[in-house]
Amino acid sequence: MIDLHIHTQFSDGQATIPEVLEIATSKKLDYIAICDHFTTTSKQNIIPTLSLEMIGKYIKEIREASSSFSTKCFVGIEIDCESKFKDIEKLPLEEFELIQFEDVFSINILKEVCDLIDKWQLQGIFCLAHPNIHLYDSSYPVNLDFIKTQLVPLLIEYNIAFELNSRYTHRWANLEAKIQALIERGVIFSIGSDAHFDGDIGEVSKQYEFLKKMGGLKNIIKLNT
Repeated sequence: MIDLHIHTQFSDGQATIPEVLEIATSKKLDYIAICDHFTTTSKQNIIPTLSLEMIGKYIKEIREASSSFSTKCFVGIEIDCESKFKDIEKLPLEEFELIQFEDVFSINILKEVCDLIDKWQLQGIFCLAHPNIHLYDSSYPVNLDFIKTQLVPLLIEYNIAFELNSRYTHRWANLEAKIQALIERGVIFSIGSDAHFDGDIGEVSKQYEFLKKMGGLKNIIKLNT
């Protein structure tokens, strides 16, 4: 079982990095990702966020702590895509094994994400964090045509996973036909608790049950590292 979206005290989570790994191991999770927040928008006045100055320490601590536990932990980050991309590019993007792209509110922002992947020739795991399947883009009809012709091609081409998030079940649990369109076209899914508190780590059974019902277990991202 995987949980690819967990926060720590480096942003707005309760647990330290070693504590997250200890809990994940006790719950027999196979893979996790620690993905603390990075934003340069006004959100940084509301939630703690990673600064450029602390990134090195953050990455080092994840790597060092991971060596002591059986659960594989990816060095991740959750990037607020409402931040200016010139600020995002100041991050050591190549150091991250998994990047959660948050607040991808339009197809144009998704294209900017794809351009970023191209520009930096990034090779990691890419996910849309708790995405709204319609990307809030009012210039396209909110229907299956948008999903099939606009969203899916970019997700497939750039191997970007569509996250099923425990805290945002309304963005997938009642959208069977639209999620089915992703499954049928080979879009991959990531699974994340978006845990900020200890007890939420690994609480992802609803996503597995949903994908099993939809015939989509085969679409869960394959992690072989």
